[in-house]
Amino acid sequence: MGEMRTGRLLLLGGLCGVLLAVAGAVALRLLEEPQARGAHGHAAAAPARGTTSRPLTAPALRPAQPRRGAKAVGRSRVVARAADPDGGPGWVLRVTRLRMTWREPNGRVLLRPVNVCAQLLRRWRGQLGWIDGRNRFRPVSPVSDAAPEECGPPNAPTPWAAPDSYTTRISDPPAGGEPQALQTIHWSGPYAGDRAMLKVGSRAQERAARAEYRVADPAGGLPWGFPSEGQGPRGCIHSFAPLVGGRAGIVDERLDTLSALNWGGAACANNLGEGDPTPQRPLRAFASSSASAWLSSGEPARTRALRLADGRTMLVAEAHPDVVSVTVLSPRDVRTLTPSPRDHLVAALWDGVFTTGDVVLRARMRDGTTREQRVPVFRS
Repeated sequence: MGEMRTGRLLLLGGLCGVLLAVAGAVALRLLEEPQARGAHGHAAAAPARGTTSRPLTAPALRPAQPRRGAKAVGRSRVVARAADPDGGPGWVLRVTRLRMTWREPNGRVLLRPVNVCAQLLRRWRGQLGWIDGRNRFRPVSPVSDAAPEECGPPNAPTPWAAPDSYTTRISDPPAGGEPQALQTIHWSGPYAGDRAMLKVGSRAQERAARAEYRVADPAGGLPWGFPSEGQGPRGCIHSFAPLVGGRAGIVDERLDTLSALNWGGAACANNLGEGDPTPQRPLRAFASSSASAWLSSGEPARTRALRLADGRTMLVAEAHPDVVSVTVLSPRDVRTLTPSPRDHLVAALWDGVFTTGDVVLRARMRDGTTREQRVPVFRS
């Protein structure tokens, strides 16, 4: 799965893109894995599992997005190594320069610049690959995306906009169970002359983003929430995303990983193009509705069983500290939400698509007054 990172309640257009990117990534995982799944998107019949120190060997995964136009430029190189604190196979960062080409529907070939791609891998019996939540080792080639990976232009200070990456290995329990965090790896490839960094274990785990707000999935999948850095008087809120073991990020079911949403710098800017919430305009909000993007793991089977509508509609908002509660009047229902204590966030998630109408928010202030705002719903 080619994963994409998202940023803290960015400018309205940018926020739309990153939120749909997270949802699209979840939907893509579903389409790629047609096997029967359990309650949280894992295989209904649990196959044999290896152990931490002796993983099973399994066939290589096919790339989630076939890289027909990917070509390695030069040789790959290992830039960092780390021992596994749990006694498992060692950790490795492998860097490869890749040239990518795409063919448009009209047949025209697009040549993209060479990217530097860093892969997070394990070394087992002389091979480099990935170990999933069942402790199954699969070899990974430099041009495959069957392992955690970050890519960026060679002159970029970092891949995408993040200073570094947090990848959490998650368990893959039998049907009916919920995945839990196993290990968190803090890593970064050598971009623009920076040295590679690779840390495995509890210290990295403690610094990984945590959930600031939790919302149940209408179809019974993984809950959603906002990750918060917890630095300074206010956290850096990135986006609305699935939660595993209290951590928020993008879940890759092929690899059994959660990629924390860990943007920094300008990506953490506290704006939606509207400035900070004020007592006169106490909410900054965004609503989006999609017939296909808001699929959580295990759909469409759960959707049919629960007689739910396809797709998702979501609302995220940041409130002024003086807001006590927010009443959400949607085309579907009326809900009253309490902002989170640290970053004053509210969120809601519905099954189905709001084909018409806007969402109206009524903020109740500490002084007893009410402020009303109308939020248009972005539809895709």
